[in-house]
Amino acid sequence: MKTATEKREFTRVPIHLNVEFSSPQRATSSVCQLKDVSMNGVYVHCDNPLPIGSDCKIAVVLGNKEAPLRIEVNGKIARVDADGMGMEITEIVGIESFAHLRNLVLYNSSDVDQVEQEFNEHVGIKRKN
Repeated sequence: MKTATEKREFTRVPIHLNVEFSSPQRATSSVCQLKDVSMNGVYVHCDNPLPIGSDCKIAVVLGNKEAPLRIEVNGKIARVDADGMGMEITEIVGIESFAHLRNLVLYNSSDVDQVEQEFNEHVGIKRKN
């Protein structure tokens, strides 16, 4: 039987950054702590997770306040546990977000060759046929 790591299409890298989190189910956005990220999912630590299946948006803000870089993604909550929630990315918003997310995963991976192979096997976040 394959482990959860072996079932993943993309390498997940540990990274601790603040993210802006919003959902149509919540009146206001909140800040959560990113635990790990891949090209098709994120896990965030939060005190008040959304129910599984909920739509949400996450923005990772990189860089300084004068010239921030934003990675914006849309997704659905796929997993909830006592520490937070896992979100499947359904859309990477804009080519800049795609490029920044790709670099974030690539530069924080312990196996760059594996990550490059995953990129080559996919078109965006979808597997090539």
